[in-house]
Amino acid sequence: MVDLDRLLELLDKADEAAESGCSVTTRAYLKLAHIEILERIDDAKEGSERDRIRAAYLYAERLASQRKSLVQKTAFLERFWIGYDDGQHERTLPSRPNAAYRRGYRYGRAGA
Repeated sequence: MVDLDRLLELLDKADEAAESGCSVTTRAYLKLAHIEILERIDDAKEGSERDRIRAAYLYAERLASQRKSLVQKTAFLERFWIGYDDGQHERTLPSRPNAAYRRGYRYGRAGA
């Protein structure tokens, strides 16, 4: 399993910055999160684990790029990767998750 704590922390800070209206800080945290996930892909021990997280990363980035605003993009990415982490650790799915969380959760569960 890939440890996503640092990624989730960076995405949380990006989301806070986006909600406060600072696009420069938001983009900086998104760039750091991008670098962090690429490092997590490189650190994956097994080839199947590496392929699974790479596929999740590409999927999340493609869907996030379709969002109209920076606030929507950061919110989507944060919810997706929280869902991925919960699915990876086989946590219980919340009663009313949003679509981004469910998509991440499915990707996380796929290899658990």
